[in-house]
Amino acid sequence: MMKTIFWNVDTQYDFMREDGALPVPGAIEIEANLALLTKVAESCDMTVINTGDWHNKDSKEFSDKPNYKTTFPPHCIRATRGAFFVSATQADHTHLFYNDVVIKNKKEVENALVECRNIILYKDDTDAFKNNPYPSVILDILKPDRVFIYGVAAEVCVNHAIQGLLSKVKEVYAVEDAIKGLDKTSETTHWVRWHSQGVKRILTADVRNMFDSLKE
Repeated sequence: MMKTIFWNVDTQYDFMREDGALPVPGAIEIEANLALLTKVAESCDMTVINTGDWHNKDSKEFSDKPNYKTTFPPHCIRATRGAFFVSATQADHTHLFYNDVVIKNKKEVENALVECRNIILYKDDTDAFKNNPYPSVILDILKPDRVFIYGVAAEVCVNHAIQGLLSKVKEVYAVEDAIKGLDKTSETTHWVRWHSQGVKRILTADVRNMFDSLKE
């Protein structure tokens, strides 16, 4: 059987709620699918890597005149409601890694992956792989053959995650109805790009059916 993990991108209050600091249009529409994916992972005892923004008030990506590509309004400030995951993707038992905390030894990460099925990787950047050793170290330890990725926003953090995963994982699946972007045109452009890179599109129901069939 192929070793599989799920990769949940930034499904935090400030992105997922209309009253959040940086709401992704239509994000509320994918919450039922996010909850279903969370349930599938739980029922299969599958590792879920959750990335989340965790910014200081002076984060380099904050701007009074944001371009919504590399700069954005303030959002997901550390330890505020906006940085917490919505209920659809919340997990009771998690291990937290912060991009500004140095890995003392690989064993620390290995132990966390044994003890916790849900890992949260907090970041102060749109790219979880940039200046952050944890994603690559975790992938080197787990050695997944396949990853299912979902979350927000398609053309920013989801795209960066896909680019990082493509160099590490044989099969990358993007869950089409569990991903939303800031701009529909830009989102469509990225789907075309991902297809050209070999990323496979899949629907949430098909993910569920895939794993239900494996349990039979």
